[in-house]
Amino acid sequence: RRPRCTRASLGQRPRPPRVVPERTAESCAFRSTMAAEKNCTVLIALQNNVALPTPGDIKDALETGSHAEKLAALKQAILLTLSGEKMPQLLMSIIRFILPVDDYEHKHQLKKTTQVYLEVVEKFSPDGKLLPEMILVCNYLRNDLNHANEFVRGSTLRFLSKLRDAELLEPLVPSVINNVQEPRHAYVRRNAVLALFAIFRTWEHLAPNAPEIVEKLLMNDIDMSAKRAAFIMLFNTAPDRAQDYIAGVLDQVSTFGSMFQLAVLELVRKVCRTDPLQKSRYIRSVSTCWRPLPTPSRSRRLRRLCTCPTRLPRSRPRRQRTRSSSSSRATTT
Repeated sequence: RRPRCTRASLGQRPRPPRVVPERTAESCAFRSTMAAEKNCTVLIALQNNVALPTPGDIKDALETGSHAEKLAALKQAILLTLSGEKMPQLLMSIIRFILPVDDYEHKHQLKKTTQVYLEVVEKFSPDGKLLPEMILVCNYLRNDLNHANEFVRGSTLRFLSKLRDAELLEPLVPSVINNVQEPRHAYVRRNAVLALFAIFRTWEHLAPNAPEIVEKLLMNDIDMSAKRAAFIMLFNTAPDRAQDYIAGVLDQVSTFGSMFQLAVLELVRKVCRTDPLQKSRYIRSVSTCWRPLPTPSRSRRLRRLCTCPTRLPRSRPRRQRTRSSSSSRATTT
């Protein structure tokens, strides 16, 4: 046998022993908090040949500039934050000079851009605690959730569906639930259901009764888009409630819109995969989705074929010639 080749035989220094840091309960909790899933909702390419201002110039534009200059400075702050620049001094300037803007011409554009900035900005300190400035941001979001304008409430609810921070979402859950139950506008109800779905899926303890609230909306709402959002939430969080609802409205599935029927077909497909004996229960609702529409829905028909596949009849076997028939043809010729 050949002698084993080691680092000492090659004249190299022995490898130093690996130092394993001591694991304590505090360090494990801190690592689990900081290693939580960070979702990326904004991705903007930063061009190399574009000269960006310094954080001091952006701060001066946010505090003393016009509305157009404030909007441009806010966009530059977003680009620098996405590129990895740490600018904690800009957060307080944005809270003081951008959030209270009441000019109707620039209010909505500044509000949407500010929401993008709040998505990408760092909300926790290096030790894992929520920044004190986020308390002011939470108060600002609560005021927008109770705003008289439906667009402001709807856009704020869409923004909340992208957040994953329990400390920031916890005081806003009651306002989100009120927007599910009270508003007259379907745009607000739909976004409220989606925001509640995102909160319940990530932090279930913040809204433990969310499926019950959404089920009441699904039973009583008239708008099909809000009903579809509520059904999708029940389908993913409480499948038993979604199945009970479909069992009670099997005769009305044909009157639903194509988007709602696609959600119904997705539920039937997953239920039949887990329990094949349920196919006979849902075959009628699947067949109603196959009826022709004035405007054909190819996606709905394709989903129906994937949900309830049928076995195609076998092609008729080709008839073979017999030896007697071939010999008789030869004699006749």
